[in-house]
Amino acid sequence: MWPAGSIAILDYGRGNTVLIEIETPVGRLEAVGELEQIGQTLYFRRAHIQGLRKGALGRAGLNAIGAEILREAEVDAVVIEGGARTTGAGPKRGRRPPPFRYSR
Repeated sequence: MWPAGSIAILDYGRGNTVLIEIETPVGRLEAVGELEQIGQTLYFRRAHIQGLRKGALGRAGLNAIGAEILREAEVDAVVIEGGARTTGAGPKRGRRPPPFRYSR
C-alpha cells in the first residue's frame, strides 16, 4: 500500500454531480459522478474516471484511494458504482462495471 499522505483529494465540487480530482504518486485522476450519502455510507454513482493508463494504480493504489476517501469523508463505507460504457466495441458497451466497496 502507498504511504499515508501520498493521496490528495483536490476538489469535491458542489451539489449532487461532482468532479473529483485525485493526486496519486503515479499521476492525477479525474472522476465525475453523482455523490450521495445515506447514513454512514457514501455512494459515488454513474462514475466516469480518466487520467491514468490502464493498470497504473493496481489494487494497492485503488485501496489507498478508498482509504483516503473514507478518512476525509468521515464515513464507514464508500461504494463506487461505475457509469455505463458509452464507447468501445463488443458486449461491454452499455454495461456497468460491478461496484467497488471500501469499508473501515
